[in-house]
Amino acid sequence: MNEDERKRLEIVAYHEAGHAVVAIVREVPFKRVSIVPDDDSEGHVEFTDQITGIMRRSKGEVEDFQTLRDRDMLEKSIQVCLAGDEAVRKHGGQLAPEEWEADRQHAYQFVDQLYAGEAWQAYYDLQRIVTRNLFTWDHIWAAVESLAAELLKDKKGVISSRRARRIVNQAIAEVIGIPPVDPGMKAKKLTREQRQELRNHPWVRQMMEEERSRRY
Repeated sequence: MNEDERKRLEIVAYHEAGHAVVAIVREVPFKRVSIVPDDDSEGHVEFTDQITGIMRRSKGEVEDFQTLRDRDMLEKSIQVCLAGDEAVRKHGGQLAPEEWEADRQHAYQFVDQLYAGEAWQAYYDLQRIVTRNLFTWDHIWAAVESLAAELLKDKKGVISSRRARRIVNQAIAEVIGIPPVDPGMKAKKLTREQRQELRNHPWVRQMMEEERSRRY
């Protein structure tokens, strides 16, 4: 692999890691993340049937997405779609518009289900800002860097959802300063001081506020 190919693969790794980390943070289920090229792309995140079903439904009538739960998942999915390009930009690279056309089209389809007219563009722009701001948090960006590095090291270039969550949780925990939670396994017991520190962390408080606002 020459230097140009190595740099290109690194960009792909950050692109896919961006998608996967935001999917984990926003609780959008997926099966695996890959930097192995296929007929359609240089890498991809393989989502669960729940999300691929939303992608199919988003091509239908707007009335398909009127429940708060569906609309919440649409918003999260929009951020996941936009995260790949934003991660590459944060890393210092740039994708040509056609290189993330599929991601952008999925985001457009999702926004179509929620807004129209002037509100459509305002909402889309807002979601780009929200997604970009996620990567300004040190622990979120550390998670992207860790996952991208593991993708590049992996012999097959493919990481399962469970392993990706473990990598992300470890990176976040190291920055925040709490024991990591291993997906599918019993979490390490936190002390009272650690629980309080976690609750007081600005990012955790922001996520809690967003969750409360969605409920009410």
